[in-house]
Amino acid sequence: KSAGFVLLLAVSLPQAAHAQFLDGFNHFQKGEFCEAREAWLDDEPDGDSSSAFGIAETYSRGLCIKEDQVKASRWYLTAALRGFSRGRAEIGIRYAYGKGVEPSAYKSYVWLSIARLTAAKWETDFRENLAVNINLMRQALTAAELAKAEKAIAQYRQTYRLPREFEIL
Repeated sequence: KSAGFVLLLAVSLPQAAHAQFLDGFNHFQKGEFCEAREAWLDDEPDGDSSSAFGIAETYSRGLCIKEDQVKASRWYLTAALRGFSRGRAEIGIRYAYGKGVEPSAYKSYVWLSIARLTAAKWETDFRENLAVNINLMRQALTAAELAKAEKAIAQYRQTYRLPREFEIL
């Protein structure tokens, strides 16, 4: 997971949000997880998706706080809904394995597909890994689920919004 944080640095953020996230990131890199979490919590009310992702990581790994996969999933979903492709990928993987959420191949497939659509072109390894996982999840879907998923993805391509069912865990 820490490799994901290295790639987060290239995300374009407003200057103040970028500074707060980087403050948290620098603490995280030094193993100062409580300080990292505090910096991200300070930044989160401004709607920064990277900080929401960082907070999710602390819950997921039990860094500075007790591990809580349900809370981690909520924070990953927050990052995903704010447009962060790595948050979208993580919530997709969580739906695949039922980690902090009810397992759903359908939701996993959609989130992973949206993550791939919104990942930066230069993130080639990330995009390739997503493609592998998308194909695995496609195999787990019934024909009806696949049709429903493709409809949700098409809706996203037109409106940049997913159906409401994706906004809640």
